[in-house]
Amino acid sequence: MNPDRVTTFADLTAAATVGPGNRPVALDRLPAEFGSAPTGADPGPALLAAAAAYTVARRATGHTLPANELPDPPPVAAETRSLPSPRYLGAFRQLFRQRAGIVNELLVEALSRLGERGYRLPPALLPALLDRAIFDRTLREHLAPVLGEAGHHLVALNPAWVPVTPPEQAADPAVWEYGTPSQRVAYLTALRSRDPGAARDLLQADFDTHGTEERARLLGALATGLGPADEAFLESVLDGGSTTVADVARELLAGLPDSAFVGRLLARARVAITYTPTSFLRRQPGSVTITEITADTEEDRQRLARDGLKPARGSDPAGQQVRRLLGWIPPAAWPALGYTATDLVRADWGAAMTGTGPQRAPLARAALRYRDATVAAALLEAEAPTEGLADLVPSAVLLRRWDIRLAGSRPTSVLSMIPKQWDDEFAVGMLRFLDQLVRAPNGRHSPLVTQLAHTGQTRFPIGEAATYAAALRRIAAVDTHSAAVLLDTATTLELRVALLKELP
Repeated sequence: MNPDRVTTFADLTAAATVGPGNRPVALDRLPAEFGSAPTGADPGPALLAAAAAYTVARRATGHTLPANELPDPPPVAAETRSLPSPRYLGAFRQLFRQRAGIVNELLVEALSRLGERGYRLPPALLPALLDRAIFDRTLREHLAPVLGEAGHHLVALNPAWVPVTPPEQAADPAVWEYGTPSQRVAYLTALRSRDPGAARDLLQADFDTHGTEERARLLGALATGLGPADEAFLESVLDGGSTTVADVARELLAGLPDSAFVGRLLARARVAITYTPTSFLRRQPGSVTITEITADTEEDRQRLARDGLKPARGSDPAGQQVRRLLGWIPPAAWPALGYTATDLVRADWGAAMTGTGPQRAPLARAALRYRDATVAAALLEAEAPTEGLADLVPSAVLLRRWDIRLAGSRPTSVLSMIPKQWDDEFAVGMLRFLDQLVRAPNGRHSPLVTQLAHTGQTRFPIGEAATYAAALRRIAAVDTHSAAVLLDTATTLELRVALLKELP
């Protein structure tokens, strides 16, 4: 036995597992900072006391291992990014004092700008941000570029922060060979953005060596740079036997409007869906009936299953098939069957499928995939809110619908028609609506004003944010019921302006 070797927590665990009589442990060789060694005739209590001391040390340091068992940290390289001004850092610290629900959104905006301008954050600010980034992937991605060398040094000291991967590490070819599944996905995604063909060839070369879950995740990376050259590989995946992986391939093939897969779907939709207009001019919604796609031979059944249209067991087999067709077929392709995707949104589906508006969710997925503004507007008009639809619709169209909704009996229905990205036209319209709402008697629209104001804290365009903040303060002076939340939004906008101005 090495007389200089320090007794570790692993030694104590091994002795406790098999008994100190079977696995002697040198309690007189504990780290010096633990004080004198536990004493007593019975080695059991002494062993527990030593383990307790180690546990306290581990919790106090915040590491999996106590200090004497940690590997030597890597040396800190010279910083290549400069720090922003002290005034900027002061404003940045104020972000943490904003309303809890929006702090991460504000941080993402600030970190994105810092990264784009080539700055880093000082080490003192990083632990709190790294802790937040563990549970927020978007924040993690924007934090990595501004960590600086000291930040990456900190990440190496705490295993909980490992998911924050430096961009240069994500581009290292060794990651594909030795990295974690998440790192391989990041590497493949980055390579797709530079060279889609090389990334596809790399994945295809050892696709079968990965497990089912990892294959599905890696295949999803082909969404970056997706093009017709990917079709042959994706078609081959449909024969791989894994439903999970094949479903990812089908989602990608559906993103290729001229693919053979989409052609097969349209041929089957001709059988499965019958649309009947109410008039030649289609001024009123038509009606829809559906028919199950059946297979007469084993070969036909295999073809249906290959395209994801084999009905699962249940009471609505035709509905299951139609939902998939609606979600996969490009909205622009439906006129080949004599009607449009908008016709399907507005149609009376009666009892064709179970659920309320059962056609709208899959059609929303198709609208988002192909960024179809017409179908998105029809879905919002039908009050089928899906995140992202409002961003596809021009601001002028949204604002006209807002005028109608706010004048009606259900003004809160406008909450389903708020885009994530506001242009100046929508921002000006939002200020007009807020002014109308606060002038209602007895503050009856105060809850709606609160929701809209909170949403605007992170969505008003930053370029004219100072102007919008001043307008919010004028609106706040009209109604005491909503004054506090409007002033809070104005303050947040002014903080965003201050952060922007301090970055040259």
